[in-house]
Order: sequence, then structure tokens, then C-alpha cells
Amino acid sequence: MFLNYFCPKDTCLLSIEGSKAIVFLMTLKSNEREPDVFDLADCYGMASAYTDGIGSARTMTSETLALILTAMGVPAESHESMAQSLEQVRNQKWKQVVDEVKVIEEGTREPSLVLSIPLKALTLDDVWASWTITDEQSGTQVFSGSCQDCQLLEETVIDQTRYGRVVLPLQVSLSLGYYWVSLSIKVAHQSFRGKTFIIVAPRQCYAPRTPSRSVGVSVQLYNIRTAKNWGIGDFRDLKGLLRWSGNHLRVSTVGISPLHDPTVGVTSPYSPSSRLFFNPLFLDLESIPEFRSSPSVQRRFHSRNFQQTLQNLRTSQLVQYERVRALKLEVLESLYQTFKQQHVHPQTSRFRAFEKYRRTQGPYLERYSLFHVLSEHFQTSAWRQWPDEYRMPHSPEVQSFLHASEDRVQFVQYVQWHCEQQLVGLDRLATRLNLAFRMYHDLPVGVHPDGADAWMFQDEFASGITLGAPPDAINLQGQNWGLMAPVPWRMRAAEYRLFIETLRRNMQFGGMLRIDHALGLFRLFVIPEGHTGDAGTYVQMYVDEILAILALESVRHQVMVIGEDLGTVTPEIRARLTKSGILSYRLMPFEQTSMGKFRAPKQYPQQAIVSFTTHDLPTFIGYWAGRDIEVKAQAGLYATEQQMEQDCHARMGARVALLEALVAERILPQDVLSSFPLDAPFTFVQAVYAYLARTPCRLLMIPLEDLLGEFEAPNLPGARIEAYPSWELRLTKSFESFRRSTTIHLFMQAVHSHRDTA
Repeated sequence: MFLNYFCPKDTCLLSIEGSKAIVFLMTLKSNEREPDVFDLADCYGMASAYTDGIGSARTMTSETLALILTAMGVPAESHESMAQSLEQVRNQKWKQVVDEVKVIEEGTREPSLVLSIPLKALTLDDVWASWTITDEQSGTQVFSGSCQDCQLLEETVIDQTRYGRVVLPLQVSLSLGYYWVSLSIKVAHQSFRGKTFIIVAPRQCYAPRTPSRSVGVSVQLYNIRTAKNWGIGDFRDLKGLLRWSGNHLRVSTVGISPLHDPTVGVTSPYSPSSRLFFNPLFLDLESIPEFRSSPSVQRRFHSRNFQQTLQNLRTSQLVQYERVRALKLEVLESLYQTFKQQHVHPQTSRFRAFEKYRRTQGPYLERYSLFHVLSEHFQTSAWRQWPDEYRMPHSPEVQSFLHASEDRVQFVQYVQWHCEQQLVGLDRLATRLNLAFRMYHDLPVGVHPDGADAWMFQDEFASGITLGAPPDAINLQGQNWGLMAPVPWRMRAAEYRLFIETLRRNMQFGGMLRIDHALGLFRLFVIPEGHTGDAGTYVQMYVDEILAILALESVRHQVMVIGEDLGTVTPEIRARLTKSGILSYRLMPFEQTSMGKFRAPKQYPQQAIVSFTTHDLPTFIGYWAGRDIEVKAQAGLYATEQQMEQDCHARMGARVALLEALVAERILPQDVLSSFPLDAPFTFVQAVYAYLARTPCRLLMIPLEDLLGEFEAPNLPGARIEAYPSWELRLTKSFESFRRSTTIHLFMQAVHSHRDTA
């Protein structure tokens, strides 16, 4: 359990993880000392000290805390503003009629709200309440009654006014869903109004009963090589991978790197412009009806120059993002013109389907499309550099621009329509292939400051700070991801609209969703913009509300949730994730005991997915060779040569321990310990996944890079692009060359054998 609340008597903010209570703000009497920035930070759940990922204690300066508070909208520029902010946050629970958000567990028989009422010298007999409950279909129920029988929880006096907190029964049972309650409280001749957002949620996220010990393959879609794609892996390639994986590898799911709309000039799929919409570079253009029905597009496609361009893009070692983008968008514009000629004016059934899509997307599709057209107009997506009147989505100037640019806005919508249509088709294919968990999608932890989501939902984000991670064994300076930092109390005030919409859109096209950096569900690591990770600190989230929404959307969409719980995740947080029905994310290199031994398969948890590596870590072949250590040294990510030597020494010990673990499980013979090859043979890769197949974990994921014995990893966190081409390297083998591989077939056969008999 992890809660934030204000103590009624001594005004202290507590954070509770399990049975351990950490007092952030001790009793503070107004006559003891003047309030300072540390008091204010504590009240907002901001840590003034923490322990980083390598066990070092770090203490924040008052200047940094003040900067972060101000960036999150808390006045902290002066002593006077801090004093006012402190008084406001301490008195909030008394002066606010009802809390902004309320979580109610499914099946609660008598749900209630806690109200704060200025009683003066009166009793509860003089208090009358009326309230209206509105559901998601706009249905309403109206109630009213005297508060004379309400339970009085506590009371206090502020500014000579007596306040009481009372329990108001809602007089109705509520099923799963979201509700809006508006209240009117009458005390003598005065009226007070309040409103709250109610989340009625299940206890846990969705969990199907079968199968219980599955195997999946994960792919970075962009790096797939085929003879027909346009220089980047696309949805046609994904169709082929799904068929191959389902028919020949007998897997339960195919995991895919994030498919979201990218930020201009950024290659990382974990730094998207929007998590609500998708990357048009992944579109299979040749399957769009207008591609076949347009004579001009057909002539151009079959021309010698065009085919030569495609061939050059296909054979490039790196993904040429900008060239692929220019080529695909140019063709998409031609397809849109064909669509208008053939379907808009005749108003065919295809046009009506497009119009239905536009209507059912709510306001977000229009705003997203408008953002892209404005970015074209101002020749930059860095919207904070636009003229002031265009920085707010609802400004009159933006609305005028929308009306003047309607055709261009519809083009962006046409592109997104095809993204969603093709994703629907892929999801249906996964179902037909009997992939038990269909596709496994990946949700990045945040969005880029120059992106569409940051512009559309800027009232939920801070300005001047970014998300990252503290120093740890992998990144000794910490990480600054450069992503927008949401403000927990602004998210509440906005009724979590962005978080809910993000989950809904990412749960539409698969059966599993991985939450990148699940620690962010509990607390955010925020860093002053432009600084390294060692300058940041933690800010707590309203975790009960976040997990309730996650469970509700998971059950509604019947999607399993995986929490990437690596790094500085405490045992209490992992326990809470498990209690919420979220699968843990276990990687073998991190599963070593304090003595350096690798955990036996039976010691892994059942409610988890397991693998050897992920996109941010080396492939097995690269791990064995110390490729990540070599590249980190070349990229200048070690502060001293001693740190690099320590990593080399630790890796040598890990390789010995790894072989010992494989020998102990009788997967490899005893003599490998004496031969100890410097270059890992592919049999070692097979042995490691046979080892992991014996774990009780619900799902074993095998990255395609390891299945193919690739040397280079997709990403090296923290390295500049000049040092390592993160997110640009393509696989060395083409799909056509490995899809009929006997070696891969035998590899997967062995994995299934160990999985079935463990």
C-alpha cells in the first residue's frame, strides 16, 4: 500500500509503503521557525534526499527544490510565496468541500464520500446535502438529505472557522466505470459547492486463466529487413512475422517496439510526439486501395528511379528515417488526392467509413492533426517557439487556422485512419493464428516536449523540468530522457484525461501492454531541463488512483499489463504491482544473488515475464563479448577508467556464474567451465533460453536479435548518436533468409520442450 495524506492535527505528510511509514514533514508549529522550501517540497511529495541506484545518499539543494516546485506551478520564488503556498496546501483538505478524485473498489456495497464542511457553531443537524451522480453515458441520478446521521471523522479550526470532515453515504451502488458527482451543501444560510471524479475499479488488472507458461518473440519493427519493404520494417512485414511466429514458432504473442507517432528529428521510439497516434512510416502503402487504383502512383512506383531508390533504402545498414519519411509522405499525399477524387465527391461507402472514423475519435484527432499542420506552417514542431497566440490549442487564432487549413488537417486524419485500419487487421490476424495474447505492445514512459501531446495537454505538464532516472550501475551520471514531466496534482485536476485516453488507445490492438519504467506509476524522477540525472529528485504520484485506472481499463479491454520494474524499484513497490495483478519484468542479468550466483529457475516469480535482454541492454552475444562496456567507454560514459575496469571484472565473474548456472541445471556439460570460450557460440544462446524456459514465469520473451544471434543491440542509453547509432541499426539477416531456418526451428523446439516439462 502506498498512500499520501495529511495528518489532521500535526499537518504532516506521510508516504506509506507496506508497513513502513516515512515521515516527510514532521510536526511543524508556526512559532517554532519560519517555513522553508524543504517544508513545501515535503508537502508536495517531493524528496529532499534519496538513495540512488548505486546506494549513494543524495541531498537536494534549496535552489533546485525551488526550481522544480516553480516548474510544477507551485509558487516558490520568494519566502512570502513559499509561506502562502505552504498555508494553502495544508488547509486544502479542510477548505475544499470534497477531494478531486475518489477511488471505490468494485463491489463496495455502501460507497461514500468524505466532505469538509464549515460548521461554525452549528451541528450536523443544520447541514443539508444534495448531489447528482453522472455516469459515462450521461445518465444522472439525483439525491438529497440531511447530514444529521453522517459520521463526523475529525474537526479543526482555521481562521476562527470550525471545519468538520464527515462521511456522506452516496445511497447507490456503482458498477465498474467513471462517475462525476456534483454536490451542493447548505449550512444555515450559506451554500457550498464541490465536485469529484469517481473511479470504480476492480482489485486487479485483467489476467486470463490460460495458458500459464507461454513463449513469445519480441521484435523492433523498424529494424526488420525484407525484400519488399521501403527501407524500414512495416505492417506488411509484421504480418509475415505474425504468420511465421504463429505457424512455425508456436508462440503465444509477438511483442512490438512502440509504434507511436515520432518526434521530428528523433529516432528513439521511446521519445514520441504522441502516445495517442501512430507512426505513418510503418504503413504498408501498397495495401491501401488508392495505391492500386491510382494510375499515376502505379506509374511512379514501377519506374526505374523509384525502384532503385527503394533498393538503396533496403540495402542500407542503417534506417534512413528522413529519406523514408519523405518518400512515404509524398506517396501518401498522392493517395489522399486519389481518395478525394474517387470517394469524397461521390460520397462512397469508403468515404462514409472515413467520416465515421473522424466522428468517433473525439476532439483529440482534430487537435493532433492541427498540431502537425501548424508544425508545417511554422516549419518546426517546437511549438514553444511558435507565436504566442498559437501556443494554446483553444486560442481564436488556432481555431481560425483550423478552418483555413481543413483539407490539410483531413490529410493527416486520412493517414491515421490507415494506421488504425492496418493495426485492426493485424490484431485480427493474431486472433486467427491463435496467438493466445495476440500482440504485445509497448507504452513509452512519456512524450517529447516538442510533440503533439505536450501541446494538446500542456496544462498537465510542467515546464522547465524533464523526466529521467537517478545514477545507477549502468549510467553513473543518471539519465535525462528529455521527456515532459507530468504534474501529479494537475493530472488529478484534469481527471486523468490524458492517462485514460493513452491507455485506451494503446489497449485497442493487442492482448498485452508493457508499461515502460513502471516506477513512474509510483513516483517520477524529475530533473531541471538541460541537467544530468544526478541533479534530479523524486516526486510522488497518486498511486491508488493511477493503479485503479490501469486496472479498470485493463479489465475493460481484456489486456494483461506488464510493469517494467527494473532499476531503483523497492520491494514494497514490486509487492504493490503484484497485488494489482501487474506482471513483473525479469531479466536474467539482474537476477543474481548477493554472492554473484544466478538464481535457479524455480526461484523466479510466477506472475512475471522473463527474458535475457531488452532493447536497452546488449544482446546475449554482445553481453558475453562485453560489447556494451566497449561502446560505453568509446562514448565517454565512464567518469574514470577504474569504473570501466570494475565493469569488466564484474562481467568476467558474471560469465563464469552464468556457465555454472547452466551446468547446474544440466543444460550444458561440465567441461564448458574449463574450455570457457571468449566468443559465445550460438549454443550458449540456446542454453540460456532453455534455462529461462524452466522458470515458472507466465511468459518467456525471446528477442528476435537473440533468436538470430545478433551482436549489436538496438540502443545504448546515454550515448550520443556519433558514438553509437541507437535505433538506426538494422538486422544483419533478412526475413527471407531466416524464416525457414532449421537452427531457429530447433532452438524453439528445445525451448518449448523445457517449458512443457519444467
